[in-house]
Amino acid sequence: MTKYDNVVILGAGLSGLGCGLNLPGARIYEAKHHPGGHAYSHTLKNHHFDEGAHICHTQNSEFLNLITKQAGDICEINQSIVSNRWGDKWLTYPVQNHLRQLPLETRIPALTDLVIAQIDSQDSQSLNYRDWCLRQYGQTLTETFYEVFTKKYWRSDMEEMSTDWLGGRLLKSVLPSIIHGAFDERAEDQTKFSKFYYPKKGGFFSFFKPLYLDLDISYREKVVEIDLINKNLYFESGTTTSYDILASSVPLPVLVNSIKDVPSNIMYLSAKLKWTQSVIINFILNSPILRNEHWFYIYNEEIEASRVSIPSNITSTSNNTNCFQAEIFRHNEETYDIEYLQENTNRSMQNIFGYCDNDVSSTSTITAPFSYVISDKERESAVSQILEWLEANKIYSMGLYGNWKYMWSDIAYYSGQNTAYKIHKEFQK
Repeated sequence: MTKYDNVVILGAGLSGLGCGLNLPGARIYEAKHHPGGHAYSHTLKNHHFDEGAHICHTQNSEFLNLITKQAGDICEINQSIVSNRWGDKWLTYPVQNHLRQLPLETRIPALTDLVIAQIDSQDSQSLNYRDWCLRQYGQTLTETFYEVFTKKYWRSDMEEMSTDWLGGRLLKSVLPSIIHGAFDERAEDQTKFSKFYYPKKGGFFSFFKPLYLDLDISYREKVVEIDLINKNLYFESGTTTSYDILASSVPLPVLVNSIKDVPSNIMYLSAKLKWTQSVIINFILNSPILRNEHWFYIYNEEIEASRVSIPSNITSTSNNTNCFQAEIFRHNEETYDIEYLQENTNRSMQNIFGYCDNDVSSTSTITAPFSYVISDKERESAVSQILEWLEANKIYSMGLYGNWKYMWSDIAYYSGQNTAYKIHKEFQK
């Protein structure tokens, strides 16, 4: 028996990995048949598709060394190529830095509104996401681009969203760059994630796959009930186990619903949490992809896909075939017709890429019931109270879904590691 034999970790995603590597002997239970969580890569013929666009853009050298030393050949991309699809036009990302590419009737009000917004918003505080965009980009760009994309990607009204998720995701306006881009073509030097890393083979999960080898993981074990009084876990398979301390990366609403005799106020707070689900459609083509982007965003409202990534443009390995992936998002309360989404995506991608049905070698569809946490104005307070109650009951919640807060892969891993350190301290008491 080791020190942490009766520590149980729910979930073998990246936070579960970070936790498990730092708690020797802890037992991990994973609902799926594989580790990796949202970072897992799916195989289709000779290609690998992630669960949505994934890259490593960490600036943490320790984490980068950890994931690259056993992942084989690595693609190091020094400048990401990212575009926006708007109508039948291609616009360089971010749109505000390349206003010259807009038609004159849009460009002039866009630049005028943005400059006025920058002057008027000095020393003022944004009230919500829409307010933040209006202050950064002005009315024309906010309503033409950001509002449309928010409805597609976040499936929410901008006024309902907070601004606590923006750090590292959206760019603040830099007036010299914007004015330059309104009158002349300019090299893009402000793109988020301009430098990134990606495995040459095996998809994003190749960064992490070797790290799981020595962990004690039981697969296809979905927890259905947590008994806090007797400290027992009950799984859908019929497995039952005891625990002293529990670490969990299970999505907070699912975790709360699985706990026996949860206080009504915690259930009420849990019901407030919102998120997006995603339908991810993968394509392998026998024809070349006549675009050089690594990924691009789609602002056309009639096209269901919000983001398209092109893995074969990153790895530069095709074997006479090329691949791309389209992501579609729905609010957790929405239902959807998957056949309609597949048909809409195929037809719209044919229009964008110029291929025909005979060029399609294979397709596959991945559905992710949890995609992104929606940071509305009630999220922070609700999550804080839920986490405090869980920790008081020796349940340490971690990771993107466990902390119910958007985080990159490195932060998710270190969230698990920090949870392990908390548990160390519990054993030292």
